Amino acid sequence: MASGHGYTKYFPNNRGFDHAYGHFNGAIDYFKHERDGGLDWNRDGKSLREGGYSTDLIASEGIRIIKNRDKSKPLFLYMPFNAPHAPLQAPEKYIDKYASIKDERRRRYCAMVDAEDYNIGRVLEALEQEGMTQNTLVLFFSDNGGPINQGARNTPLRGAKGTTWKAVLACRRF
Repeated sequence: MASGHGYTKYFPNNRGFDHAYGHFNGAIDYFKHERDGGLDWNRDGKSLREGGYSTDLIASEGIRIIKNRDKSKPLFLYMPFNAPHAPLQAPEKYIDKYASIKDERRRRYCAMVDAEDYNIGRVLEALEQEGMTQNTLVLFFSDNGGPINQGARNTPLRGAKGTTWKAVLACRRF
């Protein structure tokens, strides 16, 4: 196997990153930080057991980096949240907010997106507190459309995770 989690030479710290935190694979358990029975939670390439919801932990680490950075140097911060990827897990406080949604998958998916949105807001607030918003570029990417069989809705776009369509790029001047 030649994937990034199989050989240390592919770990982020060995590919130009000063610091790496979180998971190497997708589809990890959001609370246990495991996949297929094995731990997948790391700090600088070393396995780490710690409690907490992965979306909260990743945001907190990003905020820590923003606040403790060397202010004489530029900062590149890449934060690959695993949300809202399966398994569909979120803290109960988020799930409870969507109690009116009958479809359990949809309810959990919405809770996961809400948790991610909240945590992105925490990171943006840290950038504001540090006076970094005038000289910072924030980009959001998704690797595919949402999985409609897991509660996502992609309307008004067509397709879903696993489908391919021609992309249309639209630009707007602000």
